[in-house]
Amino acid sequence: MTQQVMNPDDAVSTTPARLTCPQRVDGPHLFSTQLFAFDDEYGCPSGNFSMSWQSRLIWWCDPRQWLHAILQLKDTPHSIAMGTAIGIFIGLTPTFGIQMLLVLAVAFLTQPFFRFNRFAALVAVYISNPFTMIPIYWMNYRIGAMFTHTQISWKEFVSLFQYSSYTEWWSTFSNVFYTLGTPLIIGSFLVATVLSLPTYPLILRLSERVQARRAARVQSRTEEASRGPKSAEMTEPERSSIS
Repeated sequence: MTQQVMNPDDAVSTTPARLTCPQRVDGPHLFSTQLFAFDDEYGCPSGNFSMSWQSRLIWWCDPRQWLHAILQLKDTPHSIAMGTAIGIFIGLTPTFGIQMLLVLAVAFLTQPFFRFNRFAALVAVYISNPFTMIPIYWMNYRIGAMFTHTQISWKEFVSLFQYSSYTEWWSTFSNVFYTLGTPLIIGSFLVATVLSLPTYPLILRLSERVQARRAARVQSRTEEASRGPKSAEMTEPERSSIS
């Protein structure tokens, strides 16, 4: 008996396609293990850790990548938008060094009342990073100083944030609040509120559009897979009749 060999091109693959990233990718463990590798098509963690440190640095310095990662999360648009707004608010406050811990604390305290995507919040807090932290806090201080009538120079301001090791972080943190105090807190609260409030409807609208396009793409692929490759082929008489 001759065994018939099936042409791979004629076979319909039964392997489920990788459509989207996991259902819930808002766990803090993903922040430390999977945040640096994203699927080429969907921008979701894919487990590919071949990115060099230069590529990862470029990723963190590009806000478009942050937005892309947030919009491709598999969660409700409300949860993603709420997490992003909370992350933006915390990122604009003078809480450098503990912002991620604050996100997790807020998530724990608000869990009985509402849920937000913690992964989106953890990404959004990086609006304040080693490159943007001092300019953001300087802007916050200048705005707050308008209400307290206190001023220090830019050089004095920058010198307050200089520390050589993480062991000096707490003394630096305390010194910043002792020296800048009220104007920095007032300005940070105003800026964080003004910028985080419109973040929610903006990310909500964008997330809804992205998820609608994703659903249409998945449905199209499912229909093509159910028809099979033979159904897509047309005979010569059929092409003639259409033309």
